[in-house]
Amino acid sequence: MRDLELKKLQRALSDKPGYESKYFSGEKKRGKQTGKPKISDKQRRIDHLSSKQRHELIRLHADLDRVMVANSKVSRSAANKQTKRDSKKGNNGNLGVDGIWSSVTFERYKKSCRTFLKFCFENFDSIRSLRDIRPKMVGAYVNDLKARNCSAKTISAYVSAIEKMAESSVKAGIKSHAGLVNSKHREMVPTARKAERRRGREGGTGYSLREAQVIIKQAGKHYSI
Repeated sequence: MRDLELKKLQRALSDKPGYESKYFSGEKKRGKQTGKPKISDKQRRIDHLSSKQRHELIRLHADLDRVMVANSKVSRSAANKQTKRDSKKGNNGNLGVDGIWSSVTFERYKKSCRTFLKFCFENFDSIRSLRDIRPKMVGAYVNDLKARNCSAKTISAYVSAIEKMAESSVKAGIKSHAGLVNSKHREMVPTARKAERRRGREGGTGYSLREAQVIIKQAGKHYSI
């Protein structure tokens, strides 16, 4: 009995167990694995656009990527690498720093700006490049976010991303974007209530079950519970 169980175990752990099955042989996959799965037009929410419109939107996103990459300070670690903290030293003090210094921030800004550009492309005529983006479109987008009951934090994050896109565009030579996001747009952003920021504290909105599970999991990595 033990010999039979041992053979089954050895077969299961083998690269070529040779199971006699029509759909599953158990053999280890070899060679290059397939790349990232392709995202369909439906998943991108552009399946309602014509082929020409989809290509125009892709070119618009390519314009965005070009200026954002040019304004990015993200690079490999090095001994003398300049950091965002270094850029704040001296006369600059606590003022905002030009450029994008974090890969995570870069991806978040790019994703938010792509969503904004898609909104502009679908709701305004003759949007072919970044030069066609106007301040009124930013206001219309903020109103659209408010109409969809997005939180103040979400709306503020989108406006910040658009501001960084405008900064990148100006550096790329689109001078008209210097005033793309103005004080009126900032005034349109709702003020976040303290209760929304307090979350788990007394009087806050509390945590969802999923959020609590994530907190416990992360705490377990650093503390003995």
